[in-house]
Amino acid sequence: MNVPTMGLLAILNPHTINSFTALVPAMITIAITLLVFLRFAYTGQAITRKEGYALVAIYVIWLTAEMFVSVYQY
Repeated sequence: MNVPTMGLLAILNPHTINSFTALVPAMITIAITLLVFLRFAYTGQAITRKEGYALVAIYVIWLTAEMFVSVYQY
């Protein structure tokens, strides 16, 4: 989704964040993924198949971490 859509949804149906710790894995993953993507895109100005697999692996690790946080969250 893009920023205007998320902004409109927040205006129409505001939510509160109950636990900051639930957001930590997502924030860490976004930062790591951005750095890895920039590194991959800078080398050769293209993303190779091997680099694509690495980005998908980061996504799978993030998805697993999100599931554990949601299951073990108090």
